[in-house]
Amino acid sequence: MNASLRIQAGLDILYVASPGNEQEGEPLLAGFTAELKTAGIPYQVIERSGCMKQEIIDYTNGKHDVLFVVVESPGSLDADCKKKDGVLTELWKNLKCPLVVVSDAAGA
Repeated sequence: MNASLRIQAGLDILYVASPGNEQEGEPLLAGFTAELKTAGIPYQVIERSGCMKQEIIDYTNGKHDVLFVVVESPGSLDADCKKKDGVLTELWKNLKCPLVVVSDAAGA
């Protein structure tokens, strides 16, 4: 959110949920989108399911104006990925923009 404010850019939120668990993160997402509205940051929520790493790569390959990707933690990226998709470095070679990884300790 801070980066969006600083560079005056909109925010695309790629919401990737496990099949059957789509509702799980919605309270957190609703709180965050309320903050974005209050701050006047334009945003859109894109909902997908499956392997988060692959969804990030597919989305950024289709949208060439993405400046960077922010993810919560490396561990969350492996959710719902097939064993062959689990090689982080191989998939990230296909990412066309910088990847920023944040943790709870960073106060994100």
